[in-house]
Amino acid sequence: MSEPRALSAGQVDRQALHHFLERFFGPTKADFLDRHGDWWHRGPENRIVLEVDGEIAGYNAVIPTRCEVAGETIDAVWWMDLVIAPEFRGRRLQSLLDEDVRSRARLLLGFPNELAAKIHRNHGWGVREDLRARLLPLDPRAIGAVQRASGARGAALRTGAAALTPAAALWRRWLGSRSPGKAWEAVQPTAEELRAVAQLGPKGTVTSSRGTEDLRWRYLECPYRRELRFFFAGDPSRPRLALVLRQLPGGTARVLDIFGSLDDGGALDDLLKLAIAECAGGGATQVVALAASATLSAALRRRGFFLSSTGRFCWWSADRAIMEAIAQGPFHWCLGDSDNDEPR
Repeated sequence: MSEPRALSAGQVDRQALHHFLERFFGPTKADFLDRHGDWWHRGPENRIVLEVDGEIAGYNAVIPTRCEVAGETIDAVWWMDLVIAPEFRGRRLQSLLDEDVRSRARLLLGFPNELAAKIHRNHGWGVREDLRARLLPLDPRAIGAVQRASGARGAALRTGAAALTPAAALWRRWLGSRSPGKAWEAVQPTAEELRAVAQLGPKGTVTSSRGTEDLRWRYLECPYRRELRFFFAGDPSRPRLALVLRQLPGGTARVLDIFGSLDDGGALDDLLKLAIAECAGGGATQVVALAASATLSAALRRRGFFLSSTGRFCWWSADRAIMEAIAQGPFHWCLGDSDNDEPR
């Protein structure tokens, strides 16, 4: 076996890479990365491919970001999609990818599943499990647990969901008629307008740095821009809160981001009320959001996001002060961070 070569996605055969990604991630994600991977990862150089003897043996990717930690803006990367083909395992190839990623930024970030969280802990990463993935069910039949269940349990769940459907229709109609209070939709917001709201965020919170270019790249220049809607709340002359919503064909709506004065309970309630009313009136069957703070989680719960599951966040830095600041401080992550907003 020759020495492995670490290349960028732009330096390897596109069709061979597509087949490799399809093999391990499935056709939907492989197609998305083939069309939009360079946007998603902010350049082909952030998609690392390992070649051995002319064959693709591994793949790894990051999304460069900046993170606010203890009043400092730190270069960081969201780390994801590490895979080594089974026929090449046991040759230290994963270590090569690990070393490459660790050299890219002072801070590594991720959202691991339960198994990966255990592995990360064993390798010195910090792991927090106080995030909540929250769901507002607008049509009981569309809830994932109902659709996935099989056998007698599945039949019982679907029967119960069907029985609740008439009441759910009335509830959607009621939600769709709710007054938005001091919230409104911005049809064509600029990155500068979004940035002005982001600057009002609570100080001392660990979160993504929402600079003008960050917001422009992530939301205004994304390949599914037509699916996004933007809402503001507060005084029309100086909005205090912003919400980014993605409405997918088929019924699911995702709250990709909420930022600004999150401690303004009245404005936050108005903002959620309007976004939910638009989802209900537009035919959405469910709305999902990620809450990393008790304040946001409680606000979502008051607006009907009563179904929830545990979310996990992990981080690593050679700087112990950074490790401790993230472990102890409040933090704020959303579905717009990392690859939470699943490709389709």
